[in-house]
Amino acid sequence: MTTVTTAPHPVATSAFRAGLASSALVGVANMLFTLVPTPSGQDGPPVAVVVVSAGLGLLSIVCAVAAWSSANRLAVRLNAAALIIEALLTMPGFFVDIDAWIKIVGALAIILTVVALVLTLRRERTPYTVTD
Repeated sequence: MTTVTTAPHPVATSAFRAGLASSALVGVANMLFTLVPTPSGQDGPPVAVVVVSAGLGLLSIVCAVAAWSSANRLAVRLNAAALIIEALLTMPGFFVDIDAWIKIVGALAIILTVVALVLTLRRERTPYTVTD
């Protein structure tokens, strides 16, 4: 008779938690970036983009906190969706005439988003115990 058992719940590794921390950092940056005033003489982002960005930042923070101890898969997936949408909202900023520091911050946010996604969505090998 063969018995196979697997780990019942995902384990929160240090890499997973580093990904959650970086996603929470991106969420905080998204919320704080909405408070930066538009430089005089320039058009800012549309109000809808600012509101959605703040909402996605808050969602990232809440999901990262929820997934920190329990490794809840739904929270991790919602966090990933919020990060991807926020990265897509950041992309048009590279193609308009704005200050260089805003483009640099956007690029750093996208890089940190990719790191967070890789670390949180990476699957660890499932430990199997096989007894014959």
